[in-house]
Amino acid sequence: MDRAIHVIGLTALVSVLIVVFTLFIPLQCGVSTDQMKRAQTANFLNNLSHIDIAPRATLSERALAAAMSEENQDWSPCSCDGGELRDAWKTRIRVVVDQQTPGGRLQSAGLDARFDTEDDLVRAIVTNEMPNKSPNKSR
Repeated sequence: MDRAIHVIGLTALVSVLIVVFTLFIPLQCGVSTDQMKRAQTANFLNNLSHIDIAPRATLSERALAAAMSEENQDWSPCSCDGGELRDAWKTRIRVVVDQQTPGGRLQSAGLDARFDTEDDLVRAIVTNEMPNKSPNKSR
């Protein structure tokens, strides 16, 4: 009985310490919450941009979310639950597949939660597909 009480007390203490370190250490280091969220979102996008989705035709938000879920990592505060990708500000991440970027691109709206503004975070999606090249003609 006494041991159970000690374990519960220790668990509560560890939980409090985690909260304190999570909230106060970034403040003491001069890192704002928004800077931290930007860094967390950038890390999430970097990981997303290297997920192997083949063929390119299947690239979608749902496919990336499913692949990220299989990684069994905690991406908090970003998420990939329910087939939706969300950044640290809980805004959906845009997945763009177009001709401008061979693999497509990922775009977070950033702090202002509006796309196509200067605070957006954008990453090209890395693919394993090789572009079709015409054979070299010898002279």
